[in-house]
Amino acid sequence: MCVNLMSPKLCWLISLCLLSPAVARSVTSEPKNSIEWFQLAKEQMDLRMPGSASFRMKVTFHAFPGVEFLNLKEKPQIVNGDGLYEETWLSPHEWRREVTLGGLSRNQRGLRRGAQDAGQFGLLA
Repeated sequence: MCVNLMSPKLCWLISLCLLSPAVARSVTSEPKNSIEWFQLAKEQMDLRMPGSASFRMKVTFHAFPGVEFLNLKEKPQIVNGDGLYEETWLSPHEWRREVTLGGLSRNQRGLRRGAQDAGQFGLLA
């Protein structure tokens, strides 16, 4: 592989680059229980990790009514209908989420000095 055209240092560097992914995979052990599996999945799928690429997500959905066991004069608590979820994420301190469902809405913004939250829903996860 290393012919006279390459210096020994360059040959070593290329070999190291080619072998390092295989070594890294063999050193990483497989999760041993369900909690470790979920933690690994979270780490590999989290769109909002520091250093991640910025993104914009827009999702339309329909929330169907659920079953509520109410007294005769109680007003239903389940909100249903068409909804919209929008999120723009630039960094852990610069993001915006908005969800609208029926006549209710919720806005959250992440700022360098903290987060702002406004609307009629409970906190968004």
